[in-house]
Amino acid sequence: EERARERQVERARRREVVREWTALPSPAARVVGLGGVVEVGDPVSTQNRLSKCGWVPRSSSSGVGLARGSGGGVYAQGLMHCGSIWSCPVCSASIRAFRAAELMQGVSNFYESHPEGSVVLLTATLPHGRQDELGGLRGTLDGVLQAWSRGVISGKGWMEARAEYGVLGFVRTAEITLGRHGWHPHVHAILMLASVLDDVSLASLQASLFGRWRGALVRMGFPEPNEANGLRVDRVERGDSGVGAYISKLVS
Repeated sequence: EERARERQVERARRREVVREWTALPSPAARVVGLGGVVEVGDPVSTQNRLSKCGWVPRSSSSGVGLARGSGGGVYAQGLMHCGSIWSCPVCSASIRAFRAAELMQGVSNFYESHPEGSVVLLTATLPHGRQDELGGLRGTLDGVLQAWSRGVISGKGWMEARAEYGVLGFVRTAEITLGRHGWHPHVHAILMLASVLDDVSLASLQASLFGRWRGALVRMGFPEPNEANGLRVDRVERGDSGVGAYISKLVS
């Protein structure tokens, strides 16, 4: 009975948080992070589907009910879902899990079709610090993607690198996360290779890609990355449990 009351209080608190959030005035909503409160653009209340996600019935005729999932959990049925991977923590988790499963299956299929092949994990980072404000980085995500697409994986140099290191394909994403050193803009990629690279070849691939990444960022006016943190390529062994966690970053 006491736990039931606690759950009711918690649900009431969450509803109040949502009401306060959606009532924030334009032109800015506020996100509380490690650095305090920062302005991040238009209020969430302008996103109509997001404001109704998990709260509003899909139709007045069908109503809302409870159902039990395959894992034994109980969930509400008949509610609207916004389907936003960027803005909604509930829908984002579901979409990311589904895409991660798809990508894991893709990696498994690659190994089956290329028994001699291998997979490496790449992280390319834009220099950043705690003094960087999120508002100033909103356009940076597009810039990071442009640096990757125009500077790293284009032109004669990329074609030569693909041939030299046997790069058959890749999957990539870009994101800005928040950590100890502030906002962290970076690219994640999985590279599928025709063979297993030895340590010397792996280091050579990393140096080649870092040079292209650094050159692209500098040409676009971004700070110059250092070799220690600018770009890293890690080998992945088949069946490595870390692949799943890494892949979850690639599905946003």
